[in-house]
Amino acid sequence: CGTGVEGKRPPRREAERAARLAEAYRFLRDVEHKIQVVQQRQTQRLPHDAADPAALAEMAAGLGTRLLVTLGARGAALVGESGDVHLVSAPRVEAVDTTGAGDAFVGAFAFGLASGWDEADAVRLGCAIAAELVLRPGTQSSFPDPARCQAIVEEVRAAG
Repeated sequence: CGTGVEGKRPPRREAERAARLAEAYRFLRDVEHKIQVVQQRQTQRLPHDAADPAALAEMAAGLGTRLLVTLGARGAALVGESGDVHLVSAPRVEAVDTTGAGDAFVGAFAFGLASGWDEADAVRLGCAIAAELVLRPGTQSSFPDPARCQAIVEEVRAAG
């Protein structure tokens, strides 16, 4: 790998990696304070129909935060700063195992925001990555490989 020492990274590369991880952590912490991400099955506080825009806007106002709700096969709903609700459909797939789909969604959403995408496109990316993940059984083993992730990013970017 060109490290000079088997299994060890050069100090400069390690420092650069640590700086990138610290920046990613700060970014995610800031997102968490601005947008509450809720998976539909995680809370009883969601309206009966979690995709009802008026109910979601009311809930976000009551919580005093913006809201991003994953809706499983139906996609996701994002309550914007002004209380407007964007419903984003998920790609239609035949799900094999949904374990890890929420984590994949949040990771892809954060990647989109960190890459400078607008929130609606970042939500579309989250839905696309989660839809890809549910096609295979398992958790880590079902995550798409880097090449497939890059292809999905390019597809969502082109459709945006």
